[in-house]
Amino acid sequence: MMESADLHDAILESIAIDVEAGTVVFVLTPAQFDGAPECVTFIARGWKSFACPKQEPWGHAAVWYVNEARGPSKRESGLQHLELEMQSGDVVEIDAVSVERIDGRR
Repeated sequence: MMESADLHDAILESIAIDVEAGTVVFVLTPAQFDGAPECVTFIARGWKSFACPKQEPWGHAAVWYVNEARGPSKRESGLQHLELEMQSGDVVEIDAVSVERIDGRR
């Protein structure tokens, strides 16, 4: 499994929210190099806070590439925190009871 820090240049393909289940699912396609998974999925369960701005402070992006991924890490509240800083300058953030990463194939 790659560390989240190794998701530079991954493409954020989709974000799906299931209100009833309390989940938010992020699907990314990492830059392909030897040993990289075909896709990375983060499943946030019991989400408490979620932000997905599209203000593009660093310029317009037709595709959302990850500049830097941080987390998941544990907050003082006990929640897991995940941040995806996009190359547009927008930062997608979530706080949830748990955040699981699954590396896989399409």
